[in-house]
Amino acid sequence: MLQTVEAEMDVNGDIRLLKPLHVTAPRRVLVTLLPENGATAAMPASFPESGQPIAATRESRRQEQMAWLKANAESHGGQYVALVGQQLISTGATFRAAHEAACAAGCADAFVTYLPKPDEMLEMGGWL
Repeated sequence: MLQTVEAEMDVNGDIRLLKPLHVTAPRRVLVTLLPENGATAAMPASFPESGQPIAATRESRRQEQMAWLKANAESHGGQYVALVGQQLISTGATFRAAHEAACAAGCADAFVTYLPKPDEMLEMGGWL
């Protein structure tokens, strides 16, 4: 199961999770760098300023994205998808293809992830 967690990275590249995360085995991760200092200027227009704290807005977007992923696993399974909230921006056979298509659509900050088919078993690599 795919899971999104929030973290901070320092200038040395060290990553600190903002909430505890419990895993039972080593896992691969993708890291997406967000705008500096929680800035929202580069965020897509579908995320208007709501007066809510940035963390609440991020949590709301994550919940929207997870709802979309669950609802569309069957129709878009086996593809990389780029989302802005619950709006599908692009798809692709690879992360790069989906990301480049999202950038071409004007959504460089779209959330891109692999959406497995409902019956697909994912292999998770580890570090030695």
